[in-house]
Amino acid sequence: MPYDKGIYADIAPFWGDRLWGFLAETPILIRMLKASGEGLSPAEAIADELTRRFGNAVKEKRVRELTGYLVWQALERYLVLKGGDSSRSRHVERMPAIVRGMR
Repeated sequence: MPYDKGIYADIAPFWGDRLWGFLAETPILIRMLKASGEGLSPAEAIADELTRRFGNAVKEKRVRELTGYLVWQALERYLVLKGGDSSRSRHVERMPAIVRGMR
């Protein structure tokens, strides 16, 4: 499923596909879901692995912004596929039940 490039079309050709593939990996998605369910930042939960995989370039402001934008899309799509509420305001409320089911 393609991602929405939004206002990041300028860097999406290089970063978008690479980041989207990373975010779609099951262990990464689980880590993001668990963090969100615990009220933590999903992006911070994967930051170390993101840096290991892609290097310090992911710390550049525009790439960080794209990463955050894609993290929300990945979580929203997961919730829609699982039949959950995909509205951003309800992520934290919905995550604990979803994460419990993944253990």
